[in-house]
Amino acid sequence: MLPPPTSPRVEDHGVTPATPKTPPPGTVATSAKATYFGYLATEGLMATWWPHHMEALGMDAAQIGQIFSVRIALSIIAQPLLSALADRTGSPRLFLKVAIVAAFAALLWAPWVSGFAGMALLLWLQAPPRSVIVPLMDATTIREVGPQNYGRVRLWGSIGYGVAVAAFGLLSQSLTYRATGALAIPAATFMLGLAAIAALSLPRDTSNGANTAPPSLSQMASVLRNPALIGFLLVGALHWSTVIVFNIFLSIHTQKIGLDPSIAGWVVATSIAAEIAALYTIGKAITGPHSRLWSLIPMPISAARWLTMALTDHPLVLIATGLAHFFSFGTWIMSMMATLGRFAPPSQRAALQGIMAAAVFGVGGTFGSWAGGALIEATSTQTTFAVAALVDLVALALAIVLTRPTRQKQDKTPTQTTSD
Repeated sequence: MLPPPTSPRVEDHGVTPATPKTPPPGTVATSAKATYFGYLATEGLMATWWPHHMEALGMDAAQIGQIFSVRIALSIIAQPLLSALADRTGSPRLFLKVAIVAAFAALLWAPWVSGFAGMALLLWLQAPPRSVIVPLMDATTIREVGPQNYGRVRLWGSIGYGVAVAAFGLLSQSLTYRATGALAIPAATFMLGLAAIAALSLPRDTSNGANTAPPSLSQMASVLRNPALIGFLLVGALHWSTVIVFNIFLSIHTQKIGLDPSIAGWVVATSIAAEIAALYTIGKAITGPHSRLWSLIPMPISAARWLTMALTDHPLVLIATGLAHFFSFGTWIMSMMATLGRFAPPSQRAALQGIMAAAVFGVGGTFGSWAGGALIEATSTQTTFAVAALVDLVALALAIVLTRPTRQKQDKTPTQTTSD
């Protein structure tokens, strides 16, 4: 975690970024919106409904878990490496186009998969190109529109995810889970194809300035030796581990406390609406004079949210907790994107996005899903959400501690501006 820069136009590494632009229609922002929409719709279908199809193919829960755990491990390795290579060659958009087309091509094989080995091979081969789509999209969007406008582009991914999951949820009321899962195969492939078409419409890579050259390997490696970045990623991973508990175990929790299955759907719908509202409205605040405060707010509010979920079995109260997703994810991800740019110049943005994706979403998500499952088996879902609240408070304390020495150092060091 870092304090806000002394000037809104100067980042901590001494580089003056280009003034963010409002995304006009028909440019990179428009293509990015469509790419986010199609890609995250695909992810929603694969995460929610593909396991039912895999069950229909004869796979048990352990085998499904093995496939997805290895897929995550491959993504953690591939994300920083491929994203760094994209920056090193100065071609992040080209890498994005190749990655999304490769991921789409892999899914074309899905209708002919008939067992564990085939599905494992498909998803494992797809994992490396798939893993860098969002980091490279985020880097492209940030470079084009700036962190304060990022949310208004990224929210189309949340809309795509919500629309896809909701549509198939309604479909499942008329079909069996297995039949719905089978339809999710061509639907996910189709949506990823649309995302690929949108990504291919992006303009070619352009330099960030007349004197910009791709970063050297030593420059990129030096970023990882920054203790402030390590602390920033650790705080992010801890917070995300609590959000992933909510994402994975919400429906189990509502079932365990005796609520109707539809309640989980309403909680998710409320959460997605709150997330979209944050992405649309919070941009100027997280890049303004109180940006540090906005980076801290998500954790105590999330802790209160998880604790409320642990203590209540009232459906309306549980649905109302979804409103906190405005902070738990929307505000948090916007703050992460704004802060991340302070650790390296724009020419290394894709590499930073890959590192963040691997450390926060990869490692943090793996820890949250494993620990959450283990706690539910050993105790209860209520205890698991109470522990999630504690983890968010630990993340808050760590963020406050890590910020103080950075602020003191910055106060003593004059900020200088250099060309990119």
